[in-house]
Amino acid sequence: MMRGLLLMLSLVSLALSQDGAIRGPVSGVVFDSATSSVRALIGVPGAAYFSDPVAAGLENAFVSPDGAWILAARNGAILSIAVAGGGQHVIAEADLAAASFTRASDRAAIAASGRLLLVRRDASVIGLGPAPGPVTAMALDHSGRQLFVAVSGERAGVYLFREGEPVKDLARLANARGLALTESSLFVLDRDAGQVLEIRNLDQGGAALFASGFEQATGLAMSPDGRTVLVSDAATRSISLFDRSGASRGRIELSFTPSRLESAGESPLFLLNHRDAKHPLEVLAFQPEPAAYFVPAPEED
Repeated sequence: MMRGLLLMLSLVSLALSQDGAIRGPVSGVVFDSATSSVRALIGVPGAAYFSDPVAAGLENAFVSPDGAWILAARNGAILSIAVAGGGQHVIAEADLAAASFTRASDRAAIAASGRLLLVRRDASVIGLGPAPGPVTAMALDHSGRQLFVAVSGERAGVYLFREGEPVKDLARLANARGLALTESSLFVLDRDAGQVLEIRNLDQGGAALFASGFEQATGLAMSPDGRTVLVSDAATRSISLFDRSGASRGRIELSFTPSRLESAGESPLFLLNHRDAKHPLEVLAFQPEPAAYFVPAPEED
């Protein structure tokens, strides 16, 4: 059942009950597109399994780092869902393309039918204006007031949005597909060029080369401690690791083709693909040593 080493995560004390509350050993809470539901991953890496649905009948969904807040699309509306108690609020009549949460899970940003919105946990909404193009990635800073957005199309690149201020053009890139934000830098995956760029001046922009040589990069992420940059590559079926200076820290070889690299919440867990009828969910656990494993399909599949 395990691919790689059997690892132990620092688990949140959660488990699922019929009222939607989570209270037992959970390594992550994820949107499972194969069953159109949000589920918890219960157990430890190498021995984890899907919980019953926390929320079901969703067309798309994004889960906050603490696993307690869901932003989801259903029947042309965007919902804010509280996992505990299952309270729901419609926050927009629109399509949900992307979302990003603060580390504290108290605020989020969404791309909704071409517009960018800031959302508080009480479901109040602040408009930031139209996106410059189709949104490919988003990163919201810890304050919940600065939103970095990558877009494709005629104005492809990376932009900074702040409430009540003009939009700032930070970098023009033909195919910016991933963003990873730290306190002092923004890392950007330029898929067409096969490289990662670093924007060190978050207010004025200007990108410098951080790492290159990726054949078919599919995702970019930052380790939980903020010290390691991760890049997944479908062509080499691997994940490359770099320290903050750009020096290589090795590569994780995979037995499958990664299609994404996305954090699964507060735990050091990353999603590496989208589960379907032929492929289980593949995840990367980052502690104590990085290793990949798969999660068996839910019993009802």
